This record gives sequence, C-alpha cells and structure tokens, in this order.
Amino acid sequence: MRNYYQILGVSYDAPLEEIRKAYHRLVKQYHPDAAGQTEENKRKFQEIQEAYSVLSDPEKRERYRYYGHAAFTKSYYAQHGHGPDYAEDAGNSADEEDCDGDCEHCTRHSDGSYCPNHGRQAAHWEERIPPESIRLSVWMEMEETLSEQIKDIEYTEEMENPDAGKPGQPARISRTWRMRVKIPAECYEHQLFLLNDVIIEGEEFLEEQKKRHPRRYFFAMILLKDRQGFRRQDFHLFSDLTVDYPTLVLGGRVKIPTIGGTLDYDIPPGTLPERRLRLVGHGLVMPKKVGKRGDHYVILHVKIPQNLTPEQRAALEAFRAAFEA
Repeated sequence: MRNYYQILGVSYDAPLEEIRKAYHRLVKQYHPDAAGQTEENKRKFQEIQEAYSVLSDPEKRERYRYYGHAAFTKSYYAQHGHGPDYAEDAGNSADEEDCDGDCEHCTRHSDGSYCPNHGRQAAHWEERIPPESIRLSVWMEMEETLSEQIKDIEYTEEMENPDAGKPGQPARISRTWRMRVKIPAECYEHQLFLLNDVIIEGEEFLEEQKKRHPRRYFFAMILLKDRQGFRRQDFHLFSDLTVDYPTLVLGGRVKIPTIGGTLDYDIPPGTLPERRLRLVGHGLVMPKKVGKRGDHYVILHVKIPQNLTPEQRAALEAFRAAFEA
C-alpha cells in the first residue's frame, strides 16, 4: 500500500494548507458522484479520506511519522511494546510457497521455514525506552536497510525566546535543529538507536538539550518508505513478475528484482500462471529476537503478446496443430 503522503501527492514536510488543497482536488476527481461508482474509484476515494484524516490532524500525523500504518491498526494497541522471543531463522534459500494462508497462529512449517504469517506480532515489537524520550524519524528506502547509510534528520522544538520582552518579539519561538546520523547495515523498521551513538554532525544539539533537559533521551527511529512494485506484510515482501508463455511451459531462467538486487531464478517446466515463488531470506531485515530476514514472494503472470509477426503467428499455429493431432 502507498503511504498517505503518496496517496495525496504531497511531500513529507508539506504544510497543512498544501495537504488540504491536495485533498479537495482529489475528492473532486474521485468522488463517486463525479467519477462513477466503480470499485477502483471507491477504493481510491476511501484511501484519500483515510490519508487526509491522519495528515490533517497534527497528533495523528506525528504518530504516523513515528509508526507508519501500524499506528492505526487494531492490533497495534494490543501488541505494541510486546514481543516474544522467537527462534533463529532457518537458513537462506529459494523455495516455493507452501502455506495455505490460514495458519494464523503457526510460526514455522514442517521443514523448519517460516510461514508468511510469521511476524504478525513481531512487526509491532520495539525496544523499551525511557518515558521522557523523544524519537526522531529516519526515513529510509527498503534497500538502504541492507548497508550502512548516512542520513539527514531534523527536530523542531518550541522554546523560550531569548529576545522576549523586546518590541515585536514573542515569548516563545520555534527552532529547527538539523543533524546527520550514520545508520549501521541490516537495520529494520522501528529500530531505535540512541542518538549519541549514531550522530556524526550536529552534536551541539545534544549538548544544548543536555543543559535544558538532563533527563531526556533522544533516539533515531527507522521508518521505511514504500517502494513501487513491492507490497509489505510485516517483514515479508510481495511482488509480481510477468513471464512469457514458452518459459512457463518449457522452463527457463528469469530475472527477479529484489531489494538486494536482481536475482536469477530457474523456472521449472510446466509452471502454472499465478504460481507463487518463495525467496527465503530476501525480504526485510527482522529484529534479532525474531530472525534474520523475512521472505520475498513472487506471483507469476503469463505474458500474452498483443501484436504478432507473421512468423510468430505461424509458429503458434504449428504449436496448436501439434497438440490437436
């Protein structure tokens, strides 16, 4: 699912007025009375309403910046802050999907591999931190979590105006601090790093905060951006791949895009369309208490050519005739 900023077509730091204008423009475009009562329009209209209800509310928007969609699910309130100790992951190989999707409470298959539903509770697990702490968002692409990254972050606070009392000066002002942090490889969404441990530029911010708030801790919190072509379910990824008909019938090698790069995969002969391949350990990084990495599931679709050359048409006619003989 696209994030709320992408749905409204605004940037992460867009002011409220820009969000309102984007909302009203999209509502006019996709309102069922104007765009028609199609399922697609209904879905888009519902997404627009949901996105605006969060981004137009300062408190909800702040919570969304820290926790993403998880902050607005029923399971979040019941599961947030609790995470059982799971066993280590079971290797790193490519296999095919063998879960029927209904094993809500299972964590492993009979062969020792994790099922697609593993991690429902684990996705909401996070380290416990002091109650007075403040979390600073570090937005990352999915593939960036696999290697060390330098990221820019900022923090805006309201503080007393040192020039208060002078003509035209307010009692309080807002100040934005800008810092740079070094995030280690193999980080995961909602992972927390003590800012003192990862900051590489802007240390004066911590010095100033320590003077004014000695009991306050600051953490850098990892948040992931959605990536086009990939769908997330906890730490697992899902994508689609279109394969030509001869390769499905005869077998052959295809290239599968993953967050770690392009993977060569051998399709066995007689593979049916809509089959789901399972790439074990090619999903998102998990907390160490949960495992190593999630899996990547690839749904295969058959490619039907729309325009055939005379030679291609003759070859298909001969193919059909061979099976009818």
